[in-house]
Amino acid sequence: MTKCLALFGLGHYIYAGEDVPSADKVVEAPVQQQQPVQVIEPVRNDGFNIPDLETAKSTATFITDTARDFNSGSLDDLKGFWASNEALINHLKASFPEAYDEMVAAFTSIKENIGKE
Repeated sequence: MTKCLALFGLGHYIYAGEDVPSADKVVEAPVQQQQPVQVIEPVRNDGFNIPDLETAKSTATFITDTARDFNSGSLDDLKGFWASNEALINHLKASFPEAYDEMVAAFTSIKENIGKE
């Protein structure tokens, strides 16, 4: 056991009659100046990842095809479909106005054909 204490340097303190090593030498860490924090504005993330116009047009086509295929022939159903997809539609309107305009034209066509079928 004595060899073990000596190996880790504990034997000297016990031999000298000390319980705990004294802190004669106090080492101060150099004080670093804090740099000002840069405020980063959050990126608008509405949950849609539409990288380019081609993808936006495909998305708009999918929405209009879905509205055309699953519409029960009622204007209220068409308005409900528009409302349920409003977040995506607003994203297209803000980011890809050309795709949005094509989608609005298709919805107008669907709306005009509702009473004719």
